Amino acid sequence: MASRSAISSMAKLPKTLSSLDISHARISDVIPDWFWNLPTEFVYLNFSNNQLFSVSSVSGVIVDLSSNQFTGPLPHVIPLLQYLFLSKNLFWDPFLICDSLNHLAFVSIFDIESNLLSDEIPDCWENLRSLEVLNLGNNNLIGKIPRSMGSLHGIKSLSLHNNSLFGEVPSTLQYLSNMSVLDLSENQFTGNITAWIGNKLSSLVVLNLHSNNFQGYIPDQICAFNSLQVLDLGYNNILGAIPKCFSNLSAMATKTHQYMGVLQLEYVNQFVYSTTLVMKGREDEYSTTLGLVTTIDLSVNSLTGEIPKELGNLIGL
Repeated sequence: MASRSAISSMAKLPKTLSSLDISHARISDVIPDWFWNLPTEFVYLNFSNNQLFSVSSVSGVIVDLSSNQFTGPLPHVIPLLQYLFLSKNLFWDPFLICDSLNHLAFVSIFDIESNLLSDEIPDCWENLRSLEVLNLGNNNLIGKIPRSMGSLHGIKSLSLHNNSLFGEVPSTLQYLSNMSVLDLSENQFTGNITAWIGNKLSSLVVLNLHSNNFQGYIPDQICAFNSLQVLDLGYNNILGAIPKCFSNLSAMATKTHQYMGVLQLEYVNQFVYSTTLVMKGREDEYSTTLGLVTTIDLSVNSLTGEIPKELGNLIGL
């Protein structure tokens, strides 16, 4: 039976407590405001995988509220927060992202995948220089990618998958040279796959553009990726031949790979990179094993010519 008394019993928590994990506890309750005003200075709070349904503010350094039933606008957060996991809830107001994040000088991870965010992504990313993981995927967002996202110079994983975003990918994203994962799949993006993706984003391990309206030819510059393990261009309007230089994708020419995107701290060991791939007709999300996957998907386009024999060198596929 789900508990409603667990939260109220926390009023007498010791002041020296720094870590609290009540995940998977079947708690159905609100998180009252008094909880966040306790004298206890939490570093790690994990309320994930319950049936919690109301929260107005958040404090701590690492806070995981994922997989609950929280609804309404995003909670107010304190400036010391660094890692915030809000995925798989019912939050709906994207404009409060600016209010929630712009005073966070140290925020590194913001994951709000699989909520009810609608309307456009706010154009307010200039000051979030510490952000490394941003996941807005699987929401109801529309409009274009804001140009200010090109200011996220520390970003390592950017996921906007499964929304209704459109237009061309802004050229400002070429400045995100530390990025390992770029997932724009399942949207309505148009235009060519630009050469700067290969020239400027040379650290990419995952490039997922699946199910959009990209057109034109595959630029040869895409062959410059030394670390690329996942290239998904399937279900677009891409023309021309498959570049022979794909054989230069050296990370696909080996069977030796390693785990990536693991958040390893004193209190948590969590995979924070993920992407959804269609393999053998089945759509699956990869996170824990993402660093071990190698794949090229060019299916359902308008490509012509033969499959280059040079692809046989990519023994990791």
